[in-house]
Amino acid sequence: MRAHRKSKKRTVSVVLRFRKPIVILLAFSLVFAGGVVLLPKISHAAGVDCANTGVTGVPQAECTALMALYTSTVGSNWTNHTNWNTASAVSTWYGVSVSGGHVTVLDLNTTYGGNNLVGSLPTELGNLPQLTSLSLGANGSTLSGTIPTSIGNLTKLTNLSLYSNGLTGSIPTQFSSLTKLYTIFLNNNQLSGNIPDIFLNMTSLAYLYISSNQLTGSIPLHIQNSLVSFWAQNNLLIGPIPSYLASIPHDASHFDAFKIENDNFVFSDFDGQYATYHTFGTFTYSPQNNVDTVRTVMFTSGSVATITPSVAANANDSYQWYLNGTLIPGATARVFTKTISDADAGVYTYRITNSVVSGLTIQSNNITLGITPNPPTPTSVYYIVDSTGENVYVR
Repeated sequence: MRAHRKSKKRTVSVVLRFRKPIVILLAFSLVFAGGVVLLPKISHAAGVDCANTGVTGVPQAECTALMALYTSTVGSNWTNHTNWNTASAVSTWYGVSVSGGHVTVLDLNTTYGGNNLVGSLPTELGNLPQLTSLSLGANGSTLSGTIPTSIGNLTKLTNLSLYSNGLTGSIPTQFSSLTKLYTIFLNNNQLSGNIPDIFLNMTSLAYLYISSNQLTGSIPLHIQNSLVSFWAQNNLLIGPIPSYLASIPHDASHFDAFKIENDNFVFSDFDGQYATYHTFGTFTYSPQNNVDTVRTVMFTSGSVATITPSVAANANDSYQWYLNGTLIPGATARVFTKTISDADAGVYTYRITNSVVSGLTIQSNNITLGITPNPPTPTSVYYIVDSTGENVYVR
């Protein structure tokens, strides 16, 4: 006879002890198999570990620089941020090229223009020593702040493209060390201050676009003969325009595009070189901003009024004066002079044309002429006292 054993059910109890009370927000089903508790696997989204150069494929400092840009410009909201901040090779990140174990290209522009960068450019961008091309353009006013001076560390740059953003402040003087630049696109920002004289050693510079900013002062005295296209329009620049620009060879592969319209230039700034500039493939110079300051001048009726323009005299210039928008016949001298009456009060302007430069008329701002009232003419008054000495008569 076989002996029968009673099989007993083994009960495995799991006791969880905590030193401090906790609130369990997630409920898990515990599955027992041979007394082993199986917990479901929880996965976490892993970001990049810049210290793990075996994965990133670039030095830690370069990976950190890229992540600084990602963080300071809200990379999670970029139009395209494929593979950024993931445990993958940096060379697979959108817009990044790697060569020889270093980041060489950072181009975040998309097919549609910018990449929706919001914020400011970080100083860490200067920690990409092998970078040859930096393109972070067309993000609109949402990419703001100043241009980091540390970009001056990127001495291998051949392309610097930061156009159509909301960048403010001045153009860093540290850019003078970027001697290999071929293109500089800083146009359509809100940059201000003078243009620094930083181009002397940029012997390969061909395209210099600084248009549509708030730049003041004059054009730098030193730009190399490598120049092909120079856009300086839509600023607040003044002259004179350096004459050496007219001596740069100009044809389809040399200096052939020069744009200076909507600045504060006057005819004397460039009429001496106009014949040369006029042969360029592109030379745009009209219109210019209004000259002179908005002001008010006061004279008394019957006096000689003299209004002198702020524009310096130039032999090739001709003037015409206007009162309240109507041409004043015969008022063609540079300095307006007239014995005035009350009827001459109003808003005066002048327009300048030039016998050398065609297609441009320079207009002044409003100059308001006011009439100061003449002092009253004294009146004789007679007092007559009657014989009583009490009654006074005024005649």
